[in-house]
Amino acid sequence: MSKRPDFAQSFSQMAIAAGLTVLLLRAMASGLSYHVSPDGSDSNDGSEGSPFLTITRAAGVVQPGDIVYIANGVYRENVPITTSGTESAPIVFIGESTEGVIIDAEGTRRHCIEAYGIDYVHLKKLTARGAICESGQDEAIQIKWLDSIPTGEPDVFEKDTADGWVLEDLLAEDNIGRGIFLIGTRNFVARRIVAQHNFATGFGGSANWNLHISDCICRWNNEGLDYNPYDSEHQQGVVTPDNSNGVGKSMIGKYQLAGSFEAGGGKFLRAKGMLVERHLAYENYGNGMWFDAWNENVVIKDSHFYGNKGVRYNWEGAGLMLELNNVGPIEVNNCYFHDNVGSDFLVAESQNITLVNSLVKGKIELRDMDDRESQDPTLIIAHLRAESNVFQNCNIAGSLDVHDWSKSKIQARDVMFDHNVWQGSTPKVSNINRNTYTGFDAIRNGTGWAMNSTTSSDWDEWSMPDAPVAIRPARPARAASVFAPVRPNALVFDLRGRLISSPEGSGRAFTTGDLRCCAPGVYISRARAMQATRQARF
Repeated sequence: MSKRPDFAQSFSQMAIAAGLTVLLLRAMASGLSYHVSPDGSDSNDGSEGSPFLTITRAAGVVQPGDIVYIANGVYRENVPITTSGTESAPIVFIGESTEGVIIDAEGTRRHCIEAYGIDYVHLKKLTARGAICESGQDEAIQIKWLDSIPTGEPDVFEKDTADGWVLEDLLAEDNIGRGIFLIGTRNFVARRIVAQHNFATGFGGSANWNLHISDCICRWNNEGLDYNPYDSEHQQGVVTPDNSNGVGKSMIGKYQLAGSFEAGGGKFLRAKGMLVERHLAYENYGNGMWFDAWNENVVIKDSHFYGNKGVRYNWEGAGLMLELNNVGPIEVNNCYFHDNVGSDFLVAESQNITLVNSLVKGKIELRDMDDRESQDPTLIIAHLRAESNVFQNCNIAGSLDVHDWSKSKIQARDVMFDHNVWQGSTPKVSNINRNTYTGFDAIRNGTGWAMNSTTSSDWDEWSMPDAPVAIRPARPARAASVFAPVRPNALVFDLRGRLISSPEGSGRAFTTGDLRCCAPGVYISRARAMQATRQARF
């Protein structure tokens, strides 16, 4: 039997809503207030009437319980956060507005914000852009338990961690590297984060304990450049062009990070206790979201994965990929997968996986690799349950070692697809035991699956549950924007980026080029080459 995640212990310390409100009120009551403005001076005292010029100056004087208010403007700096708050008195940095407070690394600095081993800090309403990171595994907003993780230290959970952080209403965009990455944090909350147009992934992390991600968007990452930003001509970082784990020319003729490396919406490793809810991951080059290795006790719910694309190979663009998670459990509940160029839902060498109450339109892939299993016998697909889902025009496909699975091996591995409703095309399972099974009779005889599944002539639609006070930060108006009129055949989005109508009907995603249509009074800037965008800023 597959294990189900138990968050009674994992999230008992977090007190997500009420607790954080209490902490913030305590901070307001007990700490000092500092102000930062583009019109200020770092020789000022930081009061409202005499603000600092830089966020770095404020970060250098804050103590537990203090709040830093940041006025709208462009701050050309890399902000090091070097002082911890406490559980009862966090340090708070809060911008006037997400789109108005911009920390701009200008293509000359490695980070926008960095913190190593710092606890209880809240960052709210900020944009981080223009970082020129050292590699695809470097990021604009970097929060770690140490500046450098020691070699041979895979498990940081018994050590000091970066504890009690909150990121809220942040935008990370147009960075040459990852947008946001967390390493070795504990009890971390990320709300309403948008990571877009970053050269690598949008938002990810490694070795985080009790991580709660809600109402976040990762889109349009790893779109590519006309040049290799990591060669000696553009910076000191060392990444060899066309290296399979680095930067090379892709199917679209751009320099992009390999889809099997740091590409897509975001990659997470070694999480211990993680909740992802109301997440949007779409139109990234690479996987929409990737749980890459040794993640335990994870729930992904009420989330939407679509339109993600491969880089050098189509299979690199899965909606959600679960790989090398040999312990688990990982539960995927009430999610929607469709129109990904690779598989829509992909499980590889992972155990104790549950897919439930979800809508999958397209392909489910099961992937095993003999060489990994020979090195570690736990790196297999086992204890996988998919039930109470709707599969539309769906194919369950095996790849690599799965093509040799017999019915008895499927049963021994405790892999079961049942109590699902199939809509659209005839139910199909392919490349299992070197056969393709079409229709329930063939599937049941060949795999033992779908014994209690049914077909339906209905066509179900899915909608993301409403989020509390959810917002969708807009791109800063630093370049010409394009307004798209609403036409009878238009694709119409709401303020949270959800498609609300199209020529094919509500809830269906678009896949046409760079078309951007939206409701009256709302606009979305066209994606542009990062190099041209950066030059336009100067």
